[in-house]
Amino acid sequence: MYDHWTEESKTGGGGGGWGGDARRSVPPFPVRVTAVSARPLPRSRGLRVPGTVYIKPKRQVLSKLHARQALRRVPLPSSARMYRFTRSSMMQPMFHYGMGMAPFFKMVVFEQEHFQGKCQEFTSECCNIHDCGFDNIRSVRVECGAWVGYEHHDFEGQQFILERGEYPHWDAYCGNLSYHIERLMSFRPIYCASHQSSRMMIFERENFLGRSVEICDDYPSLMAMGWCNTEVGSMHVQCGAFVCYEFSGYRGRQYIMECERHSGDYQCWRNWGSHSQTPKIQSIRRIQQ
Repeated sequence: MYDHWTEESKTGGGGGGWGGDARRSVPPFPVRVTAVSARPLPRSRGLRVPGTVYIKPKRQVLSKLHARQALRRVPLPSSARMYRFTRSSMMQPMFHYGMGMAPFFKMVVFEQEHFQGKCQEFTSECCNIHDCGFDNIRSVRVECGAWVGYEHHDFEGQQFILERGEYPHWDAYCGNLSYHIERLMSFRPIYCASHQSSRMMIFERENFLGRSVEICDDYPSLMAMGWCNTEVGSMHVQCGAFVCYEFSGYRGRQYIMECERHSGDYQCWRNWGSHSQTPKIQSIRRIQQ
Protein backbone atom coordinates (compact mmCIF):
# COMPACT_ATOMS: atom_id res chain seq x y z
CA MET A 1 0.00 0.00 0.00
CA TYR A 2 1.39 3.38 -0.98
CA ASP A 3 1.91 6.14 1.54
CA HIS A 4 -0.59 8.97 1.38
CA TRP A 5 0.83 12.29 0.24
CA THR A 6 -0.86 15.66 0.39
CA GLU A 7 -0.89 17.85 -2.65
CA GLU A 8 -0.95 21.67 -2.77
CA SER A 9 -0.74 23.81 -5.90
CA LYS A 10 1.85 26.56 -6.04
CA THR A 11 0.37 29.96 -5.50
CA GLY A 12 3.42 32.29 -5.68
CA GLY A 13 6.12 33.39 -8.10
CA GLY A 14 9.86 32.99 -7.88
CA GLY A 15 12.14 33.90 -5.02
CA GLY A 16 12.10 32.59 -1.50
CA GLY A 17 9.17 31.65 0.62
CA TRP A 18 6.64 28.88 0.32
CA GLY A 19 5.58 29.59 -3.24
CA GLY A 20 9.02 30.20 -4.68
CA ASP A 21 11.14 27.47 -3.08
CA ALA A 22 8.81 24.69 -2.09
CA ARG A 23 11.43 21.97 -2.40
CA ARG A 24 13.44 22.93 0.68
CA SER A 25 11.10 25.02 2.85
CA VAL A 26 8.51 23.95 5.43
CA PRO A 27 5.17 25.77 5.39
CA PRO A 28 4.85 28.14 8.36
CA PHE A 29 1.08 27.78 8.28
CA PRO A 30 -1.38 24.84 8.25
CA VAL A 31 -1.68 23.11 4.89
CA ARG A 32 -5.13 22.87 3.37
CA VAL A 33 -5.55 19.39 1.91
CA THR A 34 -7.11 19.59 -1.52
CA ALA A 35 -6.58 16.00 -2.64
CA VAL A 36 -5.19 12.69 -1.47
CA SER A 37 -2.85 10.95 -3.86
CA ALA A 38 -1.93 7.27 -3.88
CA ARG A 39 1.12 7.80 -6.09
CA PRO A 40 4.27 5.85 -5.18
CA LEU A 41 7.06 7.65 -3.40
CA PRO A 42 9.30 9.47 -5.92
CA ARG A 43 12.84 8.17 -5.94
CA SER A 44 14.36 11.65 -6.10
CA ARG A 45 13.57 14.55 -3.81
CA GLY A 46 12.70 16.77 -6.72
CA LEU A 47 9.17 17.37 -7.91
CA ARG A 48 7.89 15.14 -10.67
CA VAL A 49 4.80 17.16 -11.61
CA PRO A 50 5.29 20.85 -12.31
CA GLY A 51 3.11 23.09 -10.17
CA THR A 52 2.56 20.45 -7.42
CA VAL A 53 4.24 20.15 -4.03
CA TYR A 54 4.55 16.72 -2.35
CA ILE A 55 4.88 16.64 1.42
CA LYS A 56 5.57 13.52 3.46
CA PRO A 57 4.96 14.47 7.09
CA LYS A 58 6.89 11.50 8.46
CA ARG A 59 10.17 12.92 7.13
CA GLN A 60 9.45 16.59 7.73
CA VAL A 61 9.94 18.38 11.02
CA LEU A 62 6.40 19.62 11.42
CA SER A 63 4.46 20.54 14.48
CA LYS A 64 1.80 18.16 15.74
CA LEU A 65 -0.88 20.50 14.47
CA HIS A 66 0.63 20.57 11.00
CA ALA A 67 1.08 16.79 10.98
CA ARG A 68 -2.51 16.15 12.01
CA GLN A 69 -3.83 18.46 9.34
CA ALA A 70 -1.50 17.07 6.69
CA LEU A 71 -2.51 13.51 7.53
CA ARG A 72 -6.17 14.33 7.67
CA ARG A 73 -8.04 11.38 6.24
CA VAL A 74 -10.73 11.80 3.66
CA PRO A 75 -13.87 9.86 4.80
CA LEU A 76 -15.29 7.12 2.62
CA PRO A 77 -18.44 7.95 0.68
CA SER A 78 -21.68 6.58 2.03
CA SER A 79 -21.94 4.10 -0.83
CA ALA A 80 -18.56 2.61 0.07
CA ARG A 81 -19.43 2.31 3.76
CA MET A 82 -22.72 0.66 2.88
CA TYR A 83 -21.10 -2.29 1.10
CA ARG A 84 -18.21 -2.88 3.48
CA PHE A 85 -17.97 -6.54 4.62
CA THR A 86 -16.09 -7.95 7.57
CA ARG A 87 -15.07 -11.50 8.43
CA SER A 88 -17.51 -11.63 11.34
CA SER A 89 -20.47 -10.56 9.20
CA MET A 90 -19.62 -13.10 6.53
CA MET A 91 -19.62 -15.90 9.11
CA GLN A 92 -23.13 -15.18 10.35
CA PRO A 93 -25.80 -17.83 9.61
CA MET A 94 -28.00 -17.35 6.60
CA PHE A 95 -31.25 -17.29 8.54
CA HIS A 96 -32.23 -16.10 11.98
CA TYR A 97 -35.26 -17.33 13.82
CA GLY A 98 -37.60 -14.71 15.12
CA MET A 99 -36.19 -11.89 12.97
CA GLY A 100 -38.80 -11.85 10.24
CA MET A 101 -36.90 -14.21 7.95
CA ALA A 102 -37.87 -17.68 6.91
CA PRO A 103 -35.99 -20.47 8.74
CA PHE A 104 -33.80 -22.95 6.92
CA PHE A 105 -34.96 -26.58 6.57
CA LYS A 106 -32.74 -29.60 6.05
CA MET A 107 -33.41 -33.31 6.34
CA VAL A 108 -31.50 -36.42 5.24
CA VAL A 109 -33.45 -39.60 4.47
CA PHE A 110 -32.06 -43.15 4.26
CA GLU A 111 -33.41 -46.19 2.50
CA GLN A 112 -32.39 -48.60 5.29
CA GLU A 113 -32.62 -48.52 9.07
CA HIS A 114 -29.84 -47.05 11.24
CA PHE A 115 -28.86 -44.58 8.50
CA GLN A 116 -27.71 -47.20 6.02
CA GLY A 117 -28.18 -47.57 2.30
CA LYS A 118 -28.99 -44.89 -0.21
CA CYS A 119 -29.45 -41.40 1.21
CA GLN A 120 -30.43 -37.97 -0.03
CA GLU A 121 -30.66 -34.48 1.47
CA PHE A 122 -33.84 -32.39 1.22
CA THR A 123 -34.52 -28.73 1.95
CA SER A 124 -38.11 -28.60 0.66
CA GLU A 125 -41.16 -30.84 0.36
CA CYS A 126 -41.29 -34.14 -1.50
CA CYS A 127 -44.70 -35.41 -2.57
CA ASN A 128 -43.49 -38.84 -3.72
CA ILE A 129 -40.22 -40.44 -2.69
CA HIS A 130 -40.40 -42.78 -5.69
CA ASP A 131 -39.65 -39.80 -7.93
CA CYS A 132 -36.27 -39.52 -6.20
CA GLY A 133 -35.35 -43.15 -6.79
CA PHE A 134 -36.28 -44.50 -3.34
CA ASP A 135 -38.46 -47.52 -2.67
CA ASN A 136 -39.06 -46.51 0.95
CA ILE A 137 -37.61 -44.47 3.81
CA ARG A 138 -36.69 -46.34 6.99
CA SER A 139 -34.50 -43.85 8.87
CA VAL A 140 -34.35 -40.06 9.00
CA ARG A 141 -31.95 -37.42 10.31
CA VAL A 142 -33.49 -33.95 10.73
CA GLU A 143 -30.81 -31.25 10.91
CA CYS A 144 -32.87 -28.05 10.67
CA GLY A 145 -36.53 -27.19 11.11
CA ALA A 146 -39.63 -29.27 11.81
CA TRP A 147 -41.17 -31.61 9.23
CA VAL A 148 -44.23 -33.80 8.91
CA GLY A 149 -44.00 -37.18 7.20
CA TYR A 150 -46.84 -39.11 5.60
CA GLU A 151 -47.56 -42.78 5.17
CA HIS A 152 -48.51 -42.42 1.49
CA HIS A 153 -47.50 -40.15 -1.36
CA ASP A 154 -49.15 -36.76 -1.97
CA PHE A 155 -49.27 -36.14 1.80
CA GLU A 156 -51.90 -38.76 2.57
CA GLY A 157 -52.29 -41.34 5.33
CA GLN A 158 -50.82 -41.37 8.82
CA GLN A 159 -48.85 -38.31 9.91
CA PHE A 160 -45.51 -38.34 11.73
CA ILE A 161 -43.94 -35.30 13.36
CA LEU A 162 -40.21 -35.07 12.58
CA GLU A 163 -38.36 -32.56 14.73
CA ARG A 164 -34.63 -31.96 14.92
CA GLY A 165 -32.86 -35.21 15.80
CA GLU A 166 -32.26 -38.76 14.60
CA TYR A 167 -34.84 -41.45 13.86
CA PRO A 168 -32.96 -44.72 13.25
CA HIS A 169 -36.10 -46.83 12.64
CA TRP A 170 -39.83 -46.47 12.12
CA ASP A 171 -40.98 -46.76 15.76
CA ALA A 172 -38.77 -43.77 16.70
CA TYR A 173 -41.21 -41.44 14.94
CA CYS A 174 -44.36 -43.53 14.64
CA GLY A 175 -45.60 -43.18 18.23
CA ASN A 176 -48.24 -45.83 17.60
CA LEU A 177 -47.53 -49.39 18.67
CA SER A 178 -50.98 -50.68 17.73
CA TYR A 179 -50.74 -49.65 14.08
CA HIS A 180 -47.56 -51.04 12.54
CA ILE A 181 -46.22 -48.62 9.91
CA GLU A 182 -42.92 -48.94 8.11
CA ARG A 183 -43.62 -46.54 5.26
CA LEU A 184 -42.71 -42.90 4.80
CA MET A 185 -43.54 -41.88 1.24
CA SER A 186 -43.86 -38.06 1.38
CA PHE A 187 -42.95 -35.18 3.68
CA ARG A 188 -42.98 -31.39 3.90
CA PRO A 189 -41.64 -28.64 6.19
CA ILE A 190 -43.82 -26.99 8.85
CA TYR A 191 -43.14 -23.32 8.19
CA CYS A 192 -45.37 -21.85 10.90
CA ALA A 193 -43.94 -23.86 13.83
CA SER A 194 -43.03 -21.58 16.74
CA HIS A 195 -42.51 -23.19 20.12
CA GLN A 196 -42.51 -19.89 22.02
CA SER A 197 -45.63 -18.28 20.55
CA SER A 198 -48.00 -21.17 19.78
CA ARG A 199 -51.61 -20.75 20.87
CA MET A 200 -54.76 -22.75 20.13
CA MET A 201 -58.38 -23.03 21.30
CA ILE A 202 -60.05 -26.43 21.62
CA PHE A 203 -63.83 -26.79 21.70
CA GLU A 204 -66.06 -29.46 23.10
CA ARG A 205 -68.29 -29.75 20.03
CA GLU A 206 -68.01 -29.25 16.30
CA ASN A 207 -68.15 -25.80 14.64
CA PHE A 208 -66.48 -24.19 17.66
CA LEU A 209 -69.38 -24.75 20.04
CA GLY A 210 -69.55 -25.83 23.64
CA ARG A 211 -66.90 -25.49 26.30
CA SER A 212 -63.52 -24.13 25.17
CA VAL A 213 -60.01 -24.06 26.62
CA GLU A 214 -56.94 -22.16 25.43
CA ILE A 215 -53.81 -24.26 24.82
CA CYS A 216 -50.43 -22.50 24.93
CA ASP A 217 -48.26 -25.17 26.56
CA ASP A 218 -47.55 -28.90 26.40
CA TYR A 219 -50.16 -31.17 28.01
CA PRO A 220 -49.34 -34.89 28.23
CA SER A 221 -52.86 -35.46 29.59
CA LEU A 222 -55.88 -33.28 28.86
CA MET A 223 -57.83 -35.08 31.54
CA ALA A 224 -55.29 -34.06 34.18
CA MET A 225 -55.55 -30.47 32.92
CA GLY A 226 -59.28 -30.49 33.61
CA TRP A 227 -60.70 -31.38 30.22
CA CYS A 228 -63.49 -33.75 31.24
CA ASN A 229 -63.73 -35.54 27.93
CA THR A 230 -61.65 -37.91 25.83
CA GLU A 231 -62.73 -36.19 22.60
CA VAL A 232 -62.27 -32.76 21.03
CA GLY A 233 -64.99 -31.47 18.69
CA SER A 234 -63.16 -28.64 16.91
CA MET A 235 -59.99 -26.54 17.10
CA HIS A 236 -58.82 -23.07 16.14
CA VAL A 237 -55.04 -22.54 15.86
CA GLN A 238 -54.32 -18.86 16.38
CA CYS A 239 -50.55 -19.03 15.86
CA GLY A 240 -47.84 -21.65 15.59
CA ALA A 241 -48.37 -25.39 15.18
CA PHE A 242 -49.35 -28.29 17.46
CA VAL A 243 -49.32 -32.06 17.31
CA CYS A 244 -52.30 -33.80 18.89
CA TYR A 245 -52.18 -37.44 20.00
CA GLU A 246 -54.90 -40.00 20.26
CA PHE A 247 -53.79 -41.20 23.71
CA SER A 248 -52.19 -39.59 26.74
CA GLY A 249 -48.42 -39.49 27.03
CA TYR A 250 -48.05 -38.46 23.37
CA ARG A 251 -48.99 -41.86 21.98
CA GLY A 252 -51.23 -43.06 19.21
CA ARG A 253 -52.22 -41.40 15.96
CA GLN A 254 -50.77 -37.96 15.37
CA TYR A 255 -52.63 -34.95 13.99
CA ILE A 256 -50.63 -31.89 12.90
CA MET A 257 -52.56 -28.64 13.49
CA GLU A 258 -51.15 -25.52 11.80
CA CYS A 259 -52.30 -21.93 11.69
CA GLU A 260 -51.47 -21.75 7.97
CA ARG A 261 -53.76 -24.64 6.96
CA HIS A 262 -57.51 -24.18 6.78
CA SER A 263 -56.78 -20.67 8.12
CA GLY A 264 -56.23 -22.39 11.45
CA ASP A 265 -59.87 -23.56 11.62
CA TYR A 266 -60.59 -27.27 12.09
CA GLN A 267 -64.36 -27.38 12.37
CA CYS A 268 -64.60 -31.13 12.92
CA TRP A 269 -62.38 -34.16 13.31
CA ARG A 270 -62.67 -34.96 9.57
CA ASN A 271 -60.51 -31.90 8.83
CA TRP A 272 -57.60 -33.27 10.85
CA GLY A 273 -56.32 -35.43 7.99
CA SER A 274 -57.15 -38.27 5.66
CA HIS A 275 -56.24 -40.78 8.39
CA SER A 276 -58.58 -39.37 11.07
CA GLN A 277 -61.21 -41.88 12.15
CA THR A 278 -62.28 -40.59 15.55
CA PRO A 279 -62.33 -37.27 17.46
CA LYS A 280 -60.42 -38.86 20.31
CA ILE A 281 -57.52 -36.68 21.53
CA GLN A 282 -55.95 -36.99 24.98
CA SER A 283 -52.58 -35.16 24.73
CA ILE A 284 -51.32 -32.07 22.90
CA ARG A 285 -47.93 -30.42 22.60
CA ARG A 286 -46.29 -27.58 20.68
CA ILE A 287 -44.05 -28.30 17.71
CA GLN A 288 -40.44 -27.21 18.15
CA GLN A 289 -38.76 -25.49 15.23
